[in-house]
Amino acid sequence: MRANPAGLLLLLLGATAAGQPAGGYQKTIAEWRAQQEASLKAEDGWLTVVGLHWLKAGESRVGSNASFEVPLPKPAPDRVGTITIRAGTVRFKPSAGVAVSLNGKAATVEVELKPDTTPNYDVLAVGRVKFFVIKREDRFGVRVKDNDSAARKEFSGLRWYPVDPSWRVQARFIPWDKPHPLTFETAVG
Repeated sequence: MRANPAGLLLLLLGATAAGQPAGGYQKTIAEWRAQQEASLKAEDGWLTVVGLHWLKAGESRVGSNASFEVPLPKPAPDRVGTITIRAGTVRFKPSAGVAVSLNGKAATVEVELKPDTTPNYDVLAVGRVKFFVIKREDRFGVRVKDNDSAARKEFSGLRWYPVDPSWRVQARFIPWDKPHPLTFETAVG
């Protein structure tokens, strides 16, 4: 089953605003839009994402060297370390002499990394650049973030259509009696 999370959210917004006069509905939408923009601009928000690199089994080099499998933006060092996938586990080994932190503490030895699908997943950082392992189905990747990204610095806001109450869907949310699984198609398969 294919579902559109943004459409579901707008439907729920319409449902929660259904009993409101038009001005209340417009205020609800304006507040939601402001929250979306704040979330995008936040430290570690989506505008800080500067890379996503899918990993293959074996060793992947990490650093600002553009030929590496996991390139990081400058001012990250040329060679930060290696990420290795073996038997479904992901490990990181820092390069000698490079100041890398793991969850805010110095990373000096090889460690197994918890991907973003686990609570309290591991985040590596070198200077202002952060990176962490993501798991999507049976694939691993590395998401790279930089709070000084050009996208974040140059963001001037989203452009929205005017709120038109005639497009509001009046609905009532009725939850399932017990949990009901839904299947969503994803971009990775």
